[in-house]
Amino acid sequence: MLKGTAMANTTTLSKNMSIRRALICLLAVLFLATVGCKKQDRTTMVFGIITNDINQPIEKVPVEIHGNNGIIASSGDKLTTVYTNEKGEYSVTLDVPKGYHSVEVHAKWYSDTTFVNKYKYSTVTKNRGATRDCCRGEIGQKTQYNFVLIPF
Repeated sequence: MLKGTAMANTTTLSKNMSIRRALICLLAVLFLATVGCKKQDRTTMVFGIITNDINQPIEKVPVEIHGNNGIIASSGDKLTTVYTNEKGEYSVTLDVPKGYHSVEVHAKWYSDTTFVNKYKYSTVTKNRGATRDCCRGEIGQKTQYNFVLIPF
């Protein structure tokens, strides 16, 4: 009789362990499924200063923000345009629509005759450091691009 009770307890214990494992697996799957559903913060900020080679601010430079939605960075749409203030500063905070994987910053000094007749090219820094990656901002991040316009 004792032997039969021990086997019954082992069988019950085995079933309880199987149910417990199944519940743990189910909870893990539900947790992982909801983690992927968390809404990504798409609020993106891009800011900076545009100056000349002797660190004087340049006012009224148009700065366009484009949303990138393709494999090539240039395949995107203009989302907004802002202008530098009297201190040469610009700042854009926007909720980037779904469908865009990044934003691109364009200091459009070269499209205005006021600037194109004075400056031949520009240099750029990203987050206060040298960069060869001009001028992408990541969705949900804060990125600083400073431009220096070099005169003729």
